[in-house]
Amino acid sequence: MPPNRLVSDAALLRSAVSALQRRLRSEDEPGGVGPTGLGILARLIRTGVANATEIAQQEHLQPQSLTRSLKSLHDAGLIDRWTDEDDRRRTLLAITPRGEELLKGTIRKRIMWLARVMNSRLSPEERETLRAASLLIERIAGGSDPGKTSDLVINLVPETQVSDVERSLEFYARLGFVEDGRFEHEGRLVWASMHGRAVRAARIMFALADAPPEPKAQGVGFYCWSDNVVALRERLIEAGLQPSRIVHPQHMPDGEFGITDPDGYELRIGQLRRQR
Repeated sequence: MPPNRLVSDAALLRSAVSALQRRLRSEDEPGGVGPTGLGILARLIRTGVANATEIAQQEHLQPQSLTRSLKSLHDAGLIDRWTDEDDRRRTLLAITPRGEELLKGTIRKRIMWLARVMNSRLSPEERETLRAASLLIERIAGGSDPGKTSDLVINLVPETQVSDVERSLEFYARLGFVEDGRFEHEGRLVWASMHGRAVRAARIMFALADAPPEPKAQGVGFYCWSDNVVALRERLIEAGLQPSRIVHPQHMPDGEFGITDPDGYELRIGQLRRQR
């Protein structure tokens, strides 16, 4: 059994974290989706598409509680639900733009309250201490072992230099990407990141360029996949964009088309071939 001092420290930390979480929840809009609903929305933001069983396991929810929460979120237009074509016993879930807006608004409101309180009640030295403690708490929550490190790359996110980060966010949102991080300095948005709503592994970052970017000089291009290139192309045209016609080269017999983003980066979008 751990020493008494360690147990006491653990109890103090648990109490402090719980008190802060309750106070942050008090900033939420009255009659909102509640902690369970927000937890499900946050999970879907991180994973993209998930099935109900995965959500229940990850959020530690009982089937009855999950069913009730999913119905409430779906009725409010915050999530989409559909049957998995490969396994019709499974229900797939994804957050909707309305759900993303609600979740991000809730998080933003909580963060702004916390920032104001930290600024008014803590000294710069105390805020630095809290920052260090936050990293330790995150390590505890993630269950990582500080004694185990790796010299391998564990993630790769393409970063593109762009002339207007906000404009790039708007463009890639039309392709189904979801914003998941941003940083502002002196009132300017200097970088942001996005992931694919259906497949979180599809990621990209935008950094504000010091000079006009030259995509062709960098030799950079992006290849994307879509479940329906015909419908996607039509939707992009309706949005005022100019995708190329669909072609069927040998390497992509089901069809692909091209489009250029606001900074001149070229995207090829191919039809995802399903296993038959």
